Amino acid sequence: MAQKAFDLPEILEAILLELDDHEDLLISRRVCTQWKATWSSSIRIQRRLFLAPAEAGDEWVQGRKISPKDVQRLFDGVDLGDEELHASICKHGITLNPLVTPEQHAADTVEVKSHFRDRTYLIETRMFVTQPPLRMETWQLVVPGFQLRDHMSWFEEEDMSGLTLGELSDKLKASITSGLHIMNWVCAFVDVNGKSIFD
Repeated sequence: MAQKAFDLPEILEAILLELDDHEDLLISRRVCTQWKATWSSSIRIQRRLFLAPAEAGDEWVQGRKISPKDVQRLFDGVDLGDEELHASICKHGITLNPLVTPEQHAADTVEVKSHFRDRTYLIETRMFVTQPPLRMETWQLVVPGFQLRDHMSWFEEEDMSGLTLGELSDKLKASITSGLHIMNWVCAFVDVNGKSIFD
């Protein structure tokens, strides 16, 4: 009987969405091909994992929130290039991806952490840093265990902004060797012209 329930994609999706831990939901796709198919085809799971765009007020979006009050103060007079997006974040706030944003430093800056591990890396790179997806730029970089002094000036001179973890980390791939490495950034929101709101 239980197996028959798991055979129904709608029931399996509902069960997976009851997982409170985002990492458990992320790796649930590895259980079997059926779970992977349900995981991949579910827009609600994709939104929960910041792999598909959603409003911060979406019932499936979970994570630390920047409140509408802080958003209105932070984005006052800022051009995001999308009036509908601006109205949405002023109404619902912004939700930070719990898998890649361990800390919020202030209303306008967040810490972004990337685990470069073979099995999860390709999925992580597609994840948005925020819901709804907002462009972030690197403000400060810390790479534990690495001496990147030779790369820091090059890194800071480049345009280092993006909606996803992959866009933020893409230009550092050449500096990363194999295995597990953790990179932390403090990132600031940017407007449609690429200007940092932090400034």
